[in-house]
Amino acid sequence: MGADKMATNDNRVILIQDPKIFYINVNDSPEFLVGVSGNLRVLNIIKYNNQIMNCQLTDDPYFNIINILIPYIQETLKNHNSFMEYEDEQANSDSHFLIGHKGKIFIVSSNYCITETYENFGVIGCGEEIAIGALEVLTRTETYHTNIIDVTLKIVSKHIFGVSNTFDCLTLEP
Repeated sequence: MGADKMATNDNRVILIQDPKIFYINVNDSPEFLVGVSGNLRVLNIIKYNNQIMNCQLTDDPYFNIINILIPYIQETLKNHNSFMEYEDEQANSDSHFLIGHKGKIFIVSSNYCITETYENFGVIGCGEEIAIGALEVLTRTETYHTNIIDVTLKIVSKHIFGVSNTFDCLTLEP
């Protein structure tokens, strides 16, 4: 998984030191690789409260995300007053998440709708339309995953104002 190092606010660009990708541990073992797009406060809260304890994962990654990870994220945001609830009772995190777990990729929208990608890649954030096209082409020609991520981020940063040309990459073995 890869992420650029840029934050934007209207017409202001900030290169950030803190990676937008990180691990969430379950019982002290890295189990979820998480990327965040959107509200940096959500990134800060989840990244530095990244321990799920006393929990038993199943072999089903979809089940684990729906029943363990998402409730954990919602509760953590609620505990830090960053969980938005609306009159229609639909909760919103004001961020999108890209989740890697047990060899699968999931996209979690700001209202916590979970989608498992058909391909073994997914994108979120600024420039996602270019990134998905680049990944589609590169996965047909490249075999080394870190190289695919690096090349994709370089392509997106060349064409999208809100994406920097410096990146972080992490992997989570299936």
